[in-house]
Amino acid sequence: CNLLQYNPDDIDGAIADIENDNENNKWDPQKVKNALLSLNDMLELARSLYSKFNVNYLKFVNEINDQNSNPLENEIIALCIASAQGQFNDHSVNKDSIDASGASLITQAASNKDINIFNIINILSEVQTQADDMTRKLGEMKNLLTVRGGDVDEIISDGQNLIAQGNVNPEFAQDGGVNVEFAGDGLDNLGDGLQDFIQGNIRRGNVLIIIWDSGNYMDDVFELTISGIGSMGTTPPGARRNFDLTLGKGTYTLTVRAIYTDPNITPCTFGIQVYDQDIPIISPEEGLGNLDPGQERSYVITIR
Repeated sequence: CNLLQYNPDDIDGAIADIENDNENNKWDPQKVKNALLSLNDMLELARSLYSKFNVNYLKFVNEINDQNSNPLENEIIALCIASAQGQFNDHSVNKDSIDASGASLITQAASNKDINIFNIINILSEVQTQADDMTRKLGEMKNLLTVRGGDVDEIISDGQNLIAQGNVNPEFAQDGGVNVEFAGDGLDNLGDGLQDFIQGNIRRGNVLIIIWDSGNYMDDVFELTISGIGSMGTTPPGARRNFDLTLGKGTYTLTVRAIYTDPNITPCTFGIQVYDQDIPIISPEEGLGNLDPGQERSYVITIR
């Protein structure tokens, strides 16, 4: 058989060609410096997006576990998941750039002592860990809404509309930083005694239940429970709360329970109004009552 014969000079020449090729592709010091600075800037952006994402995640979990809020109507929940989705998307785009830049720097590290390959690998690993955690948490947020019957895409769209209005920080907004009353969060955001009350009577659901302290001394607290659903939360002390709900057709029992009153001023005095669309279904006479703390009064309503 014939064996291929290699000339040592040819091998040396091939090695020289590779070395020359590497040398020709070697970045100059300024390009290396710029690439490293850019990579660090992208790392800081990734950390910032990850931090903001976690703020929204934690607020979301707190809100969805709050018995006083209505998860499917809670605008803070919509704002949190829409913000988290946006931060996840931005982080993903930024991560792609980090991966590409990191790969190029690792390639250059073989011929450039100014590049610390271990630092590059640590950056890539940190950002990948962030991405994995964000993917898991965003999936958890969506699942928590889905199991409660929520349309995730619709809720995110509602949140994006809030973001477009400039209400981009759930913590800040709920603490009174924005002149907005957020529906469904179980808080009096404006501090005007009208919890979950939307100016202009803007409605989201088909049923509106209003409960308030009807006495002269503003101190009473009441809880609303709906059959088949459970507790909808409590009213602010001495104030009014609007429960803007979406209920299917059928018969429901509403139960108003007195939670608290000043021990020196009893009993608890309340008023309740219920609307099916715009039609009142509890008469004014039925809607006023007195209860001692712990006592309840129930109303049977039919939604058509």
